This record gives sequence, structure tokens and C-alpha cells, in this order.
Amino acid sequence: MKRRTALLALLAVSTLTPAAAARGFDEFEAGNGARPSWNNTYLLALATQASGQGANRGARFGELGLREVARINSGGRRRNTDTQVSILVNRSVVVVAFPGSASFKDWFNDFQIRKKRNPWGQRMALHNGFYRASESVYARVKASLRRHLVSGRRLWLAGHSLGGAVATLTALRLKLDGITITGLYTYGAPRAGDKKFAALYSRLGLGKRTHRVVNHRDRVARLPVIARRWKHVGRWHYMDKQRMHFNRGGDPVRRRKRRFGDHPMDQYLRAMRRLMPGTIRRPIGF
Repeated sequence: MKRRTALLALLAVSTLTPAAAARGFDEFEAGNGARPSWNNTYLLALATQASGQGANRGARFGELGLREVARINSGGRRRNTDTQVSILVNRSVVVVAFPGSASFKDWFNDFQIRKKRNPWGQRMALHNGFYRASESVYARVKASLRRHLVSGRRLWLAGHSLGGAVATLTALRLKLDGITITGLYTYGAPRAGDKKFAALYSRLGLGKRTHRVVNHRDRVARLPVIARRWKHVGRWHYMDKQRMHFNRGGDPVRRRKRRFGDHPMDQYLRAMRRLMPGTIRRPIGF
């Protein structure tokens, strides 16, 4: 009788405080690359935000149930690039997380909109700044994946702003090199290539596994502004003030109403916390 009473009390506590049972990436849907989900959208956003932090990022990753096995920074290795990336693991996933622009060199690459033509032997054109940023870390990212992408782990990529564009190009090159990608989430990512790039990206099966999250009027997510030359890839998920519109079609925000204030990663996470269903269990401390 006492054991039954204790069990019922435990169940009551877990029902009243579901967040207390949440353990970050224990809630992650590791095999679900094609269908958008609130769990994956939010958890990868948290990992991306943490990847941009300094000395605290290891503790933050630990709170999410992840371990950083590599930190790659191109600063000082190649001219005009300062790309950063964290390689994170648990038992079921490897996450390659690219934070947003953090330095003048990053912003230089953001606005360097000359085209890089026919990279990697493919007939297409890429944003030269994003291409340079991706190339500055790609070899070390691939080498780290060879060590940590073992049987039972699925590969995910994520990135914010410039990091989202770099994650997109990295995903394409990994696929060209024969590495299987389960999914990619970007937040406020600008366009990274032309229509031939977008066609190749979709033809390789990456389009349906790429989830492009945009916070309301975020101006950066609509750059470069010459849409005839530059194309987005993947599925578009749009947050307005009322709800998240998964698989949105068409842009409801006119150019004159776009703003940079909706772009920071903190604003993305604030919007998610406001809009996500109450049934989603947020990790403790997040």
C-alpha cells in the first residue's frame, strides 16, 4: 500500500511539472529529418545559440545533453574569414552547429556578394563570402565527422544568420562527398546560391530535409535582395506574432516593413517560447 501511494505521488509530480523531466536532446527526434517538429526546431536553436557563447558554452551544451568534441575556428588561418563551428554528440546524434556573425570579418563575408562560379566541379554559382567561410573550416569538419559519426548516430546541421548559410553550403558539400545528412535547420539564413545551386540541392534530396525558420520581419532572411540571382532552399517555416506557420508558401512581409530587430538569435528563441504548444517540454534552465 505504501509503495502504491509513493508511486501515485511520483506520477502526480511528473504530471504537474513536465519540464522537470525534460533532458534537452533526450527529447530530440533523431530520425525525423523530413517532417518539421517543434522539438527539433527549438532544441537545434538552443544548440546554435550555445555554440556562439564563450567559456560558458560547454556547460550549456551539457545542460542540453550534448558534449562538444571539437571546436573549429578559421580565424587567423585564412584571410578575411572568422568562421566558428561546434561538433556536438550524444548517443544518437552528431550536431554541427554554426553560430551567427560575431566579428567584422564575418560581416565582411556576409556582404561580399560576388559569385563563386562552378565550385566543387558543379555548374552553379554561390555567394562568394559564404563559400569562403565554408571552405575555411570544411576539411576539419569532415575529419571530425569521420571520427565521431559512428554507427547509431545521425548527422544534423544547424546555423543562424551567416552560420545558416555556411551550414547550407557545408551540407551540400558533405552530400557530394557521400556523407548522409538526416536534417538541417537554419534560423534567419540569407540566400547562399543561384537557381542552379538550388536545383542541385533539391535533386540530391537535401531540400526536403532542410528547414528554414524565419522570425516575422527578419530582413537578413530576405538577403541578398536580388532574388532573380539568389535562391533559397528547403522548406520555409515562418513565425508571426500569432503562430508558427510550418511549410509556409509566399512571403507575407512587404520589403518596406522588414527589419533587423527580428534577426538576433535571442529574438528567435523568445518567439519560439511564446508560440510553442504547452505540451512541448522545455529543457530545465532554457
